[in-house]
Amino acid sequence: MSRPKRLPFTVWPGASGMLGDQTVAAANRPNWSGKSGGFGSDHFILPYTGYMVGRPREFDTRQAIADARDALWANGVHATSVKDLSEATRLSTGSIYKAFGSKDGFVHAVLDGYLDDQRAAVEELAASDDPLAAIRELLEWIVTLASDPSPQRGCLAANCSVELSESDPVAMERIRVHGETMHRLLSGLVRDAAAAGQVPSLRRSPDEVAGVAWLTIYGLQIQARRGISADEAADLMDASAQLLLGVPLRT
Repeated sequence: MSRPKRLPFTVWPGASGMLGDQTVAAANRPNWSGKSGGFGSDHFILPYTGYMVGRPREFDTRQAIADARDALWANGVHATSVKDLSEATRLSTGSIYKAFGSKDGFVHAVLDGYLDDQRAAVEELAASDDPLAAIRELLEWIVTLASDPSPQRGCLAANCSVELSESDPVAMERIRVHGETMHRLLSGLVRDAAAAGQVPSLRRSPDEVAGVAWLTIYGLQIQARRGISADEAADLMDASAQLLLGVPLRT
């Protein structure tokens, strides 16, 4: 016996269990009692049972992660419940658990996506043929991020590293690896700028300069949670650039 053809509509999670496999398969029979709804004889609408709440199981994972990121960024991980994530993403709590396993799993997916975006942006800068311009662009980006007045202040990874330091070793390991990657990319930019003669003189090695710069960037993102103006953030990064590289942030 051949398998029923794929239904031309979305079957809601658990539809097979609620309606029975025979009912779902019967939807493809010409004499099935479902209505076509004006879409033709091959299209049917499953009866609404009132049982399911939220989106179908087939949802846009990237959009759900983006919506959850805004909630976690604004309110913090511990203060954001699964119910809050459900409201932010318009997903049922059941869909969240089925897709991500747990609240921690959802948080890790959000964090991974954020770290991937950050790394990709810095990797693009690191490939520049003007390393000093790339360093300036990176620091200006940090200033913009830190001085953003929206509820999503500062760096999500920095915020999580403070909040989850004692409770989530999985997240902390991912943040640690990310920090090492960012340090390596920044160190490469400093080394390239020095080799190109764009930096007058380095008092320390590129790795050390990048390490101190990364600590400054991290500290600025922590300060951002308490609020910092764009001018204050720019002044801090400008002073750091002059001390570490001997060149100003502003040209």
